[in-house]
Amino acid sequence: MKRLRERNRFGNAGTRRTCRWFSPTRLAALGRRSSVAGRTGSTLTEVLMAVLVMGIGLFSVITLFPLSLVRSLQATNLTHATIQRYNAETQIMADRRIVHRPEDPPRGTLPAPLPIGGAESVFWERGAGVLRGRYLVDPRGWFEYNASGPFGYDNDFGGAVGLARFPANMLASNTAEATVLTSLPDSFVKQADGVVTTSTATSATFASDVDLSGLSVPGPPDSRVILFDESGRQSYTRQLDTAVLALGVYTVNWTLPIAGGVPFVPTTAVVQTEEPGRYSWMLGVRKDTLGDAQIDIVIFFRRTFDTNEETVHTATLDPTDLSYRSYLITYPPDDETYWRRGGFLLDVVNVRWYRIQEVEDTAPGEVRLKLQTKPLEPLTSAAFLRNVVDVYPIGIKK
Repeated sequence: MKRLRERNRFGNAGTRRTCRWFSPTRLAALGRRSSVAGRTGSTLTEVLMAVLVMGIGLFSVITLFPLSLVRSLQATNLTHATIQRYNAETQIMADRRIVHRPEDPPRGTLPAPLPIGGAESVFWERGAGVLRGRYLVDPRGWFEYNASGPFGYDNDFGGAVGLARFPANMLASNTAEATVLTSLPDSFVKQADGVVTTSTATSATFASDVDLSGLSVPGPPDSRVILFDESGRQSYTRQLDTAVLALGVYTVNWTLPIAGGVPFVPTTAVVQTEEPGRYSWMLGVRKDTLGDAQIDIVIFFRRTFDTNEETVHTATLDPTDLSYRSYLITYPPDDETYWRRGGFLLDVVNVRWYRIQEVEDTAPGEVRLKLQTKPLEPLTSAAFLRNVVDVYPIGIKK
């Protein structure tokens, strides 16, 4: 009996100790520690959140690539346009007849522009009235449209009822000379590049993977080769005379030999062709009563010559816009249109350029254009030229 009582006593005590050890609080704590120590992966919620964050980051990076490409192209165009602007201004300073005597006939067989309702000099003399002293100096446009003959020899912007256009005095006699006069020099585009396998002082042979089948030498347009040595620190440029295909490889040749104290061995080369007229200028001139000219230099990139671009549209001030910057433009609904946001509107009467800020179609054959600035003079007639990079006012030239 005594042993039984002791066993019961100790057993009960052990049971009480065991119950205390496995209490709900202790079991919960043990469960938490066990689950943390034993987990080897992530929950579905965590995976989805990670995918969401990664997707947002990747989308942002992907969006930046085309945006940066557009900004790079814009920067390149503006850089070349600024250089061309200074070239045009230098030409004006060297020969003021470009602005002040633009009606003189060019050298050659083409006749001078015919007058519009009177002597042609009425447009370049001192300003008096609406049309006097308001004109364009556009050598390349004058010859291009003469060549195609859409307006005959009365070659004014927009036709016989448009804006007077002149060929810049006697500085060009044909389209090619006018293109050289108004274009940015040294405008070349790449035709091919690759490894040079063999070379001499007047030739270079490319590897078989270089294709020059589209190259036309001798020009026009002229082509050149730029040769580089293995280090890339030394190079030579030569104008090409011929490009010969033999045994599946092209060999280019030039006249001026490569010579110098240090031997030059080209390992790579780039073939380029000149692109005349890639960047070109046109002048908008407004003369005051003293004969001083206010000039806007308009820079084009790969200007096109389409008579539809010189269509003159009626412009009416939108009375609902209290900023006086919105105009309603009417046009035949089936005609091709050239206005766009960021483009330019030409005030055909006053020879002023305005950048377009907003475009809104209001009805068939009607569009509302909001300009970046309020027009300085009443705007009644508008034209829209494509491929205008920028317009540079250069002030008054006496």
